Amino acid sequence: MSQVLALGVSMRLIAGSLFWASIAAFGYALWHLNDFPSTPFTETLNAPQQEALVSPSERTVHIEEESYLVKGLYDYKLDGLVVSMRHHDGDRGLHKQWKDHINVADLCVLWGDSAQSPHLNAINFWSGRFTCFMDTQSEIAFNSILGHELSNNHLLSNDPRMRERIQSADIGDHVRIRGYLANYRNLTTHGFRGTSTNRFDTGDGACETIWVTDFQVVGHHKSGYRYLALGAALTLLVSIYLFFRAPKPGSQLTDRERNLLDRARKKTAKAPAAQ
Repeated sequence: MSQVLALGVSMRLIAGSLFWASIAAFGYALWHLNDFPSTPFTETLNAPQQEALVSPSERTVHIEEESYLVKGLYDYKLDGLVVSMRHHDGDRGLHKQWKDHINVADLCVLWGDSAQSPHLNAINFWSGRFTCFMDTQSEIAFNSILGHELSNNHLLSNDPRMRERIQSADIGDHVRIRGYLANYRNLTTHGFRGTSTNRFDTGDGACETIWVTDFQVVGHHKSGYRYLALGAALTLLVSIYLFFRAPKPGSQLTDRERNLLDRARKKTAKAPAAQ
């Protein structure tokens, strides 16, 4: 009986230690989850290739009971390093209001010397609803990113497999996008979105809108912090399991423990009373 209780106390102590250690590790990993590698990205990513179409390519596409007219203007090829992204849900927010189900995600990417900057971890990149932002306290880091080597891309597709591939991309990945710079219009609401056609514009309308014909994650960023977060989450589950599996004082005994306890009681009852 005492051994069972001692085991319960030990299991609870171990579970408690694992619980708080995993919480701390998970928080630390989460804080650094999207850090870029400590060594700069070495692969050369050339500027996007853009070629005017002989005649604009128009197509009517359908998704979620909505129809869109997509007009391709330029053939477009882009290799970039993802620094920020935002998945869109046509059933929420402004995309719901505009009935825009075709814009699956926005990817903010770098190429050229900017993608090889050794100061990326000193910069905070983030994606708003339609725009990519960057902020840093380091002037050196800020100057290492050239405006014409960064773009925010509105990615369009109604193909389920293509949409899954786009959504599989993560920060730090090298992605390859093929398609058309395009504008599109919802044929019911007549909502319209255009596209930038050069890399040197800024402000409203400077984002590229791409009808995606092919999307590849050429290289996944294998962040150690992501593995740490996964390991910490699993350890947290184990600690919770151990805590609730530990024998408790007054808890129901197993059949073997109950038999041993009954035998001990019988022996005590048969023993002669002290004279």
